[in-house]
Amino acid sequence: MGEPRHWALRTALAALALALTFATAARVAAAERPEATANLWQPGDPGERLEIRGRVLSAGGQPASGAVLELWQRDGTGVYRDDRYRARLQTGDDGWFQISTVLPAQGFGARHIHVVVTHPTHRRLATAVLFQGDPNLEQAMLEGIPIALERVQTDTEMYLLGGVEFVLQPN
Repeated sequence: MGEPRHWALRTALAALALALTFATAARVAAAERPEATANLWQPGDPGERLEIRGRVLSAGGQPASGAVLELWQRDGTGVYRDDRYRARLQTGDDGWFQISTVLPAQGFGARHIHVVVTHPTHRRLATAVLFQGDPNLEQAMLEGIPIALERVQTDTEMYLLGGVEFVLQPN
């Protein structure tokens, strides 16, 4: 196996391990705090169900307690709608959050979810969650964090799972 392929495989495995770690920790943490959880997906919605679990950290790696996340995205048909697929969450002491949504349909450029994170002692972060494997990722017109998605199958459902960390800089 050539060096570039070996590096790509190691990167993919590391991303998957990180997503699984987020999956376990965030499911426990977010279940205990409804303010840190948004359930935007509803049965029957077009598109693939997506869960994103993550946390907000300071530049020093400490949880950013009380950080506010504002998220918005296209729906499963590629449309931005004022009444759906928008959320405002606040992290708890551990910085964790969880969102259940739909994989945004392809629009102009790469699939993405807009995210703005604010905290009283840190600079505002405006970014996007992008998705590894998106054929338009190389032409993304916005700055963002590409995340790996894992397909999860339970006895009753199938969904995509991804994990992300947002790191805030001090004021």
